[in-house]
Amino acid sequence: MEMRVLRHALRRLLTAIVVLVAISYLSFLAQDLSLRARTHRSAPAGEALWEAARQTGGLWANLARGDLGSVVVERGQWQVRRTEQFGELLGAYFVRSLALLLLAMILGGLIGGVVGLLAAGWRRKGVAFALLTLSIIGISTPSFFLGTLLQWVEITFYRSTGVRLLPVGGFGWDAHLVLPVLVLAARPIAQVARLSFAQFTTIFGADYVRTAHAKGLRAIVIWLRHITPNGATTVLTAMGTSLRFSLSSLPVVEYMFGWPGVGKALLDTLNSAQMGAATLLLLSMGALFMVVNLALDVAYRLIDPRLRDAEQEMRPRDGWREWLGGLLADLGSFLTLRRWRERSAALQDERIRAQAVGELATGLAAERDAESDAKQAAAHIGDGDEVAALRGSRRREWLTALLANPSLLIGAALALLLLAVVCFGPALAPYRVVGTDPDCRILATSLLERRWWLMFWPSTPRPPR
Repeated sequence: MEMRVLRHALRRLLTAIVVLVAISYLSFLAQDLSLRARTHRSAPAGEALWEAARQTGGLWANLARGDLGSVVVERGQWQVRRTEQFGELLGAYFVRSLALLLLAMILGGLIGGVVGLLAAGWRRKGVAFALLTLSIIGISTPSFFLGTLLQWVEITFYRSTGVRLLPVGGFGWDAHLVLPVLVLAARPIAQVARLSFAQFTTIFGADYVRTAHAKGLRAIVIWLRHITPNGATTVLTAMGTSLRFSLSSLPVVEYMFGWPGVGKALLDTLNSAQMGAATLLLLSMGALFMVVNLALDVAYRLIDPRLRDAEQEMRPRDGWREWLGGLLADLGSFLTLRRWRERSAALQDERIRAQAVGELATGLAAERDAESDAKQAAAHIGDGDEVAALRGSRRREWLTALLANPSLLIGAALALLLLAVVCFGPALAPYRVVGTDPDCRILATSLLERRWWLMFWPSTPRPPR
């Protein structure tokens, strides 16, 4: 048992190191290509790939020595630039961002799980449709839009009443946490509610729940002992999936609310072309994601005993030699495409055998049932109306199923909206932003001056002045 746990932990550690190395390499490559594009320099593929590999090797060599390097930061009211050791700043950045993420995940799991449980317990179609609609809206709403909306509501309320409910920006371990946490928790709440609703709906119809009701147990006991623990793994899975979206939204949220965390520091280092510091921040976020996934994996086995029993029934390999041999064999088969060639040969043999059997069956059927086939063909000549009616009923069923799928309709509407923005966005925008410098904004021709819609509008005579 201890050997199995040690081998599993070592395998996860090696996988994490490989993933982190890949993240650092892709980070250096993307930043190098972006810097070359901004400075109008050529970017040959071989040179860019080699430069990213060289910087990745240097970064990991410094990490092995415990050297995180230095970074240029801006301090004070006048934004004075000075150089500081990055290791002294990374811990504070990480703690601040971790607080936002943990509060958002806890809030998303609690609210989303309770909403999904209550909606499944009510068993009403209107509740299910409303929950599905709200979850789609919550998942599809961008973080910057929700943050801007909350700030606008707070500012409007303050101007109307003179009462400040919440601060709209800044850092502090008090009410400053509320708005950033709400923005980060919006998508986890929607996703956890949707997935938990589907899972709890299945659990409410399970045999053991009906048996518990038949035994005369109270509803609160059934909910707490039989229903909630069986749906907890789904809630944890949804929380782990939502963490990816929260990490991707973290830089935007921290920048909007002025929260000095990993996300805001990442945007600052990217803007000042400090590649090493930006890559270290990305590595910290990637390591956090893998640690949370490992914690969820452990939590699954603690909550659901079926996973523990399945793990105990698994037959481990005999030792390190067999494990390494299997790993090398899998790598060799992947590089030589051995499995693909074997599968292609097997499919070819099956296709040849099926073709031979089909030809034999066709010949026998043609010899034995020639007369019956002719009679059936004559009888089906007049069945064109029935076939047309059948096709019409299938079309109606397909249209009914399409109209009864709100998620597909809302997704199609959002896709059409995005397509319209892509096609007509440049004409609708009053400014065209070139680069990241505000001085590079070029005033585009306005929509009124273009008047491109007049070609679709009937011409009407203008009244005389």
